[in-house]
Amino acid sequence: MDDQLLVNAHVFGVNAYSAPVWHLRRNGHGGMFDTYADSFNAVWETAHPVEETQ
Repeated sequence: MDDQLLVNAHVFGVNAYSAPVWHLRRNGHGGMFDTYADSFNAVWETAHPVEETQ
């Protein structure tokens, strides 16, 4: 992982393609960057490959 993230901020009533995207850069530890990175990693750990169907 590098020190930059693009985060889609979901907004109630707004389609994802119209919601803002934040460009976060790590600035020390324990801030907003780490909150989003930890959240992503937690979800990634639960992911499973998609099986192809015929």
